[in-house]
Amino acid sequence: MLDADVGGDESVQDLAPVIQVEADPPLLIVVERELEWFGAAHQLYRRDVWPACAVLFLHSNILASAATLVRSRDGGPTAAGRLFAMSVSFECATESVLPPERLFDLARDISAHTDSMSGFRETAVSGVRSGLIGLNEEVTWRAWHFGLPLRMTSRITTMSPPERFSDEQTRGPFRFFTHEHEFRPHGDGTLMIDRVSFAAPLGFLGRLVERLVLASYMRRLIEQRNSYLQGIVR
Repeated sequence: MLDADVGGDESVQDLAPVIQVEADPPLLIVVERELEWFGAAHQLYRRDVWPACAVLFLHSNILASAATLVRSRDGGPTAAGRLFAMSVSFECATESVLPPERLFDLARDISAHTDSMSGFRETAVSGVRSGLIGLNEEVTWRAWHFGLPLRMTSRITTMSPPERFSDEQTRGPFRFFTHEHEFRPHGDGTLMIDRVSFAAPLGFLGRLVERLVLASYMRRLIEQRNSYLQGIVR
């Protein structure tokens, strides 16, 4: 697993030696140019130029011809190939004065979620669009991220009230996305724990996006949502 806490000063070029282990020269040229382009876009991201990240997230065709990077000549995985199989996981813990039963319901409340994400114009456009979402039910969210309108459909796959529930992407921009919500009694309130795992599309480029952009971005979204729920005291 890749660590979600990636330092902002890490250079994309640090990954270049890994890629160059067993690749043919023409493929190296493609990847090296892609790394240079990615590094420039990442600098724009750090300056909050979100449209640059939107282009980056969708820019996949340049590596389509470099599929042979994932396997060496003897058929085994290369170092670059191992990056294809990686995903990002992180955990957030938030204290609340609310009891577990109340926080469990708030975390499933469609209106509470859209209110917490109002800065991204997030709305529920199909499936369960109001009230509390339940086991095996789906909701499709529409929101603006990286300067683009994106849709993601999630299904509640497990539920054990009021201790935990999980949701998974069934359709959307990620290769996969899972989110486990846990609620533990803690003093006079609750410790809410979010465990998130996801992987971006786009093969090797997606792994770079995960490491340098999406990991910290997704953590901030979860923390913003939790801060909103934390502010509810009744």
